[in-house]
Amino acid sequence: MGSSSLPMSQQMYFSTHNALRINEENDVINTLFYEINGSRHISLLIFPFYDVQMLKRLLIKKLNLPGGVKVNDIIIFYKGIKLPNYRIISTYIDNNNNRNDKKKKKKKINKLYWAIKDTNPNASIRVIDSTKNYPEFFEDILNEIKLSFKKNIAPKLTMDGTGGTYLLYNAKKKICSVFKPLDEEAFAPFNPRGYEGKMYQEGFRAGVLSGEGASREIAAYLLDNCYNNFSNVPCTIMVEACNPHFNNKSKLKYVDKETNLKWKCGSLQEFIDSRESVGNYDYKQFSIRDIHKIAILDIRVMNLDRNDGNILVSPLKTLKDSCNQFVYRNNKFTSSNNEDMLKRIITIDKKPSR
Repeated sequence: MGSSSLPMSQQMYFSTHNALRINEENDVINTLFYEINGSRHISLLIFPFYDVQMLKRLLIKKLNLPGGVKVNDIIIFYKGIKLPNYRIISTYIDNNNNRNDKKKKKKKINKLYWAIKDTNPNASIRVIDSTKNYPEFFEDILNEIKLSFKKNIAPKLTMDGTGGTYLLYNAKKKICSVFKPLDEEAFAPFNPRGYEGKMYQEGFRAGVLSGEGASREIAAYLLDNCYNNFSNVPCTIMVEACNPHFNNKSKLKYVDKETNLKWKCGSLQEFIDSRESVGNYDYKQFSIRDIHKIAILDIRVMNLDRNDGNILVSPLKTLKDSCNQFVYRNNKFTSSNNEDMLKRIITIDKKPSR
């Protein structure tokens, strides 16, 4: 018994006899866990002798929460009361009521509400497209980013480039995505590298306007995705993000001085592990086929910003990849490869495969 006369779970192992009693429906509690401000809901059968800490472990396992989520990161509420870790659930939910409902042939479902602690309320990320027209794995990336923001893991501005490009981390402090805000592009009002200007003004190249870069990147992904990701463009979506480590101040006089952090619209791209840019390698190291893939994409999207600094070199993951690259580099008769590429170009004028 605790100091407030409420039962606390004992630190002990339950016998096999107790563990097998799940077949007796009278001794389990049918519980529905609702995520506060989220959509990760789940129904679980729990024992009356489970403590709140055990419920949190079940949520982590059953919902497959990100690896950085710990028991103390989760909070659970019942009827507006925050449940402490070492209280057993029967303290709050009377299992005798379930037995009475059993006799009345009614199944009572107890509702608990849970959430992940928000230690940084000024940071978050959300998808603009409510239809969620992106791969399922990208939902995991978004959840990883939200968790890292809550843990105050700061985005990092890249060293190179002319615009604001931020590396976003997961809870384990590993890079999981790249975020490029619209208002931090070159010659946009909040550019962090000194190239400030008005939105949609001409930049370094004619025809490329500030604030349009994110839309162009997303269009390139959608176009490539329609043709089975032929040019290997990483998944890219439009999001809004808010974080104190973004460039939220501007020296320009015509920009409104906001005291609160602003939501920044921009492109969020899946992070692809790479060694460095292609400019640091001998061009003979790359296959003509891979070069053609990039060239075809650039022509289709009218990319005016292609250079050896924005083509990344990915490490070969398997021995098969290494062998294929050796064949491509040493094959003097590339007519078959060219024919395959020409067939691919011809299909571009036809209806996309998906």
